[in-house]
Amino acid sequence: MSPSQHLRPRPVVSTERGTGVARWPLARRLLGFASLPFAGAIAPVVLLPLVSRASGPGGWAGIATAQAVGTLAATIIMFGWSVSGQSEVALAPTERDAAAVYRRSLRSRLLLAAVVVPTGALAFLVGSGSYGVVNSLMYVASAVTGLSFGWYCVGRARPGWVAAYEVLPKVLAMVVAAVVLLVTGLVWVYPAALLAATVGGALLFQRRCVPAQDGSRWDLGTAWRDSTSRWRAGALSIAGGIYASAPLPLAAVLASVDEVATLASGDKLYRYGLFGVIGLANGLQAWVLSGEGARRTARRQSSAVSAHAVLGGVGLAFLVLVGERASAIIFGQSVAAGTAVVVACGVAYAAVSMSTPLVRNTLIPGGRPGVVLATTTVTGVLGVGVMWTLGLHLGAAGIAWGFAASEVLNLALLASAVLVIGRRQRARATRGAGQR
Repeated sequence: MSPSQHLRPRPVVSTERGTGVARWPLARRLLGFASLPFAGAIAPVVLLPLVSRASGPGGWAGIATAQAVGTLAATIIMFGWSVSGQSEVALAPTERDAAAVYRRSLRSRLLLAAVVVPTGALAFLVGSGSYGVVNSLMYVASAVTGLSFGWYCVGRARPGWVAAYEVLPKVLAMVVAAVVLLVTGLVWVYPAALLAATVGGALLFQRRCVPAQDGSRWDLGTAWRDSTSRWRAGALSIAGGIYASAPLPLAAVLASVDEVATLASGDKLYRYGLFGVIGLANGLQAWVLSGEGARRTARRQSSAVSAHAVLGGVGLAFLVLVGERASAIIFGQSVAAGTAVVVACGVAYAAVSMSTPLVRNTLIPGGRPGVVLATTTVTGVLGVGVMWTLGLHLGAAGIAWGFAASEVLNLALLASAVLVIGRRQRARATRGAGQR
């Protein structure tokens, strides 16, 4: 038996009907995919207080900005595979068919990474002064997460793969980095360790969990076609990534270094919370989409929205009530987020949590990526404009509230689209029944 077979969790029932995806009870699926993102986030949470204190406000602001831009680069590299590829993998009848989807994604993403990663790394190395090496490494470590395989594991309902090849390497790398940072005070070990864990885990996953090559070509032309064939999903992800990553780069232009540092702390709390949104969405998606019949699927979609609304409310309450104090404890009083920033982050968190199931469980599976793309584009353009305008007058707090407003607008537009589409579908169904 191969090492990968030892890591594959045993399904309770053989497979979902019509697919090769392991069938898991909802509670176990939620436990696996909701807890693993938190486990992967624990190590950075422990280490970032050391990084923020060792680097000071200026260094902390630079690291956070490089990480935000790197996250956008990762979105460009991923180019929508985590949106459309996950559904393809979930519906693939065999592991070999699913692996073929993964290999196509890897070709596409490596091609984009070959352009995006060195370009941004050089820009940060040259433009960050004395922080050039640290910021460049931070950018690269964030950008290469676009090569992540987590979406593939979600599609195949294999939380054990995420634990073995993503969470465990990251935890081990952060432990080593924490020791080196405490002893030497060298901040660059943090992004270097993250980079090593991401690349090493991806290589091990490719070797142990992806079935053997099926003879498909790896030339540039094929990689380019794999990318351009899903331009809509890629454009959707990039449009959303631009305004999601915009607050810190905008603050670096419009606000003082100290303001950028405090905004970075609030932004980190917000993004830690997003692990919960991602975990809940991952745990619920296959359950929702595997419902047999329109009524059962609709009930599951409503249940998913309700669960995300509760999570969003909890996140909002946490950030409003204890967010300011939590940022001071975690990152240090000198870079603690202010009240205005944490409240804005809480509003944004609630909106993102509630909009996530509308996209992942309703619009994308329902063949409406164009609606999501249009909504995200409008929200992104208006959101960046609002963040810029408020940032000019109110500084970092204005940028945070501009970001919150853009997420609320995105939720309103998506919810309106779901309601309109649902009303039209019910009307067509009624007319069809009357004609029969």
